[in-house]
Amino acid sequence: MYRRNEIPGASRDARISISFQNVSTTPGIPLSVAVLIYNYLDLKKIEDPVSHDLVPCSAALSDLRCTEKDYGRFVIPKEESLISGVLNENRLFEVGENLEHDKVVFTVNVTGLYCVIVIPVDGDIGAAFTAKLEYLNPYGYLRGSDYPILPLSGFLSITYLLIGIMWLVKSFMYWKDLLPLQNYCTGVIFFLMVEMAFNYGFYEDYNRRGTYSNFLLVMTVLLNAGRNSVSYFMLLIVSLGFGVVKPTLGPTMKNCLALTYVHFAAGVLYTAGSRVAEELTGLLVLMFILPLSITVTIFYMWILNGLKDTIEKLKVRRQAVKLTMYH
Repeated sequence: MYRRNEIPGASRDARISISFQNVSTTPGIPLSVAVLIYNYLDLKKIEDPVSHDLVPCSAALSDLRCTEKDYGRFVIPKEESLISGVLNENRLFEVGENLEHDKVVFTVNVTGLYCVIVIPVDGDIGAAFTAKLEYLNPYGYLRGSDYPILPLSGFLSITYLLIGIMWLVKSFMYWKDLLPLQNYCTGVIFFLMVEMAFNYGFYEDYNRRGTYSNFLLVMTVLLNAGRNSVSYFMLLIVSLGFGVVKPTLGPTMKNCLALTYVHFAAGVLYTAGSRVAEELTGLLVLMFILPLSITVTIFYMWILNGLKDTIEKLKVRRQAVKLTMYH
């Protein structure tokens, strides 16, 4: 997570909040919950020097590492200088208690990775509760590792838009001299503009609301898979000489399109499978990866062989100008 000073234009501090719901415990026996939030770099300083665990002060703790006033909190050495602050609290809950406004809030003052531990301490062995954890950075709800994608997507969206405008102006000026390949390039540029705009919209929407939009999620999956497929398709037809050596590829074009469609389907399958990979076995994960690997391998082999044959034909025909396009 980032501290506010490191995000240009940020008007709020980063925070971690925990809210409790659905508390279930024996009437008359309160549920005691220990809460600890700390910077990962401070772990070696706050862990138990012998067991290397984070230990809460409880009735079962037989030594003198904590006193009665520390009950329900984690045992943390006070002499250590920490990189950032630590939240170390204890909360008591009764059955039927209104928990709507009972939140634990930790303000982040140092950029870094933060860990959260919420565990019950003694009390009813059958007690249960639900803890809702919320991370909010100065810029929004995106994870720190994903935040650079947001401005990058916005920058690329504007860049593709400018490229598209310049390409359309040039195409309009020389429309009589356009090659079939250049018409394909027009379609690819337009596709990239739409794909990058949806990517930016997806991350911006999540950053603002904190939840994924199913519509934007589906669209980004389809467009990302389509972008990869279109890129391989363009490389393939150019390597086969389309628009440069041959005005048409004939029946070969149908084969190129068929491979592109299969690669698109495999790309969608892989992207969808990667989102649930933690719930799948190794064999099922392989089923998601294998189709995409096969289509990519076919593309690479076909592109390299086509490029080799096209260059040889141009050398035999001594078409030096066209040959420079492939070097």
